[in-house]
Amino acid sequence: MGDPLNSNEPSKSRQRRYVTFRSYAPVSDPIDLNVDDSRAIACVAQIQQDLGCELPLVGKRFVVILESLFVAEEQKAYARVLRSLGGLVDFASKLWGNKEMRITSHVEGNWNQLNAAHTIALTKDIAKDVIPQLARYSAIIFSANYTMKRLSWLAEISTAKDSEELREARQNSDLGLLVDAAMRNERLVKAFNCHAIWALMTQPEHAQGITMAFNGVMAPEADALRIEVAPNPDGQDIHLHTHVDGKVVSSAAGVNGGTEALLRSLVRTILASER
Repeated sequence: MGDPLNSNEPSKSRQRRYVTFRSYAPVSDPIDLNVDDSRAIACVAQIQQDLGCELPLVGKRFVVILESLFVAEEQKAYARVLRSLGGLVDFASKLWGNKEMRITSHVEGNWNQLNAAHTIALTKDIAKDVIPQLARYSAIIFSANYTMKRLSWLAEISTAKDSEELREARQNSDLGLLVDAAMRNERLVKAFNCHAIWALMTQPEHAQGITMAFNGVMAPEADALRIEVAPNPDGQDIHLHTHVDGKVVSSAAGVNGGTEALLRSLVRTILASER
């Protein structure tokens, strides 16, 4: 038996390290992502039926905040549902001084079963295009998965002299300033999907006492933020668990119908606030 480390034929364990990703062409709009949106289409029909109105969101604008490691199906659902109901939807992130930035989706699976990664090219910047124009939006959506964790990254981690300096940097970051502006805006509806309560870690004082649904892995952060846990009705699929506390809409999952459940609650909250 030869030495596998010196062999020209890699062993099976070594072969698992080399994976060729199928690469989809970058899209400039999540509506063009090559993923199944049948749940989103069904969600549109259900909302229209419940409201007895085909375009209840005419004249309303939404902004979705995201970063790399986004869930492709989630982002397409925002575009499909909100636009199909008559709304306008923008997608924004921190562009780091660039006119355009490409971000990549989360990839599920093991070494032998990997889904293809998706890429979105974004042109709207949180600091330049969203915060100054926040008044134009009916709602802001903070995306699921690890997008808000990535947006929380601070260059100051390597230069801060103490925790207080790092705390100030976090609050004055683009995400921190956005969260502060959004939470202070009493008219604006704020939606947090799954892991998105990470965004609130930049401005903890705005989270205290709010009742929210969130991914179970976020329990330590929710406790630190003094967020109240929204009870899940007996027998309900946790993926469909949402909660509304005033102008804050939240969900426990961004997949398996969770985003569509969030959107149903979001639409109801926006329309109810106008009555």
